[in-house]
Amino acid sequence: MDYWHGGRRGIAVGDFIVAPDARRRQWTTFERSIERLARGSGYNVDRDPKRIYVTTDRELARGWAMNVLLRFKGGGALYRVKPLPPMSLEPDPDYAPTGFSARRAQVLEVVEDPVQMDQDEASRTVCLKYSLWVDRSPMYDVDGYMLPPTNARQAGATAEMYRHLGKWFVVPPGCSVWFKDGRAFVAPTDATDTSPQSYR
Repeated sequence: MDYWHGGRRGIAVGDFIVAPDARRRQWTTFERSIERLARGSGYNVDRDPKRIYVTTDRELARGWAMNVLLRFKGGGALYRVKPLPPMSLEPDPDYAPTGFSARRAQVLEVVEDPVQMDQDEASRTVCLKYSLWVDRSPMYDVDGYMLPPTNARQAGATAEMYRHLGKWFVVPPGCSVWFKDGRAFVAPTDATDTSPQSYR
């Protein structure tokens, strides 16, 4: 089985991809500022900084190489890798059943550096298959517009109520999608106004 990693550019065959904590002292000023931005915004808060992430889905890895943080540097690269040590490989529930994490990985092949993929294609690759509501219903339609989860549809929400949020809209950390008066909107999950209905 092949494992793929979409990440920062410039890693050579034979080199090791290591967890952020293991290379923290090597970070550039740019990487430090991006990490501060990511933590401050809640981006990727469930990532374990002591592990690296791989997948058996090559296109998912390609899409991940175009994530918002790597785009600041012109995109990332796609690598075929060997997770190490093999017994450290664990499933990544965010990208089940194809996502995994490990302590590190060795690059077997530099497949694409940089990844050539536009943002819409990258979002489609990552979000369409793997972004689900908590009830496991799809979060987006094939065009990239948000869909209401099952319980919201049962309460009267329609896809049209969500369309104004735009393509591949991402719910910010700590927030939920609410709807009121025929329109979906985003507000903090712990909002005290009980009149709108909130569904995630």
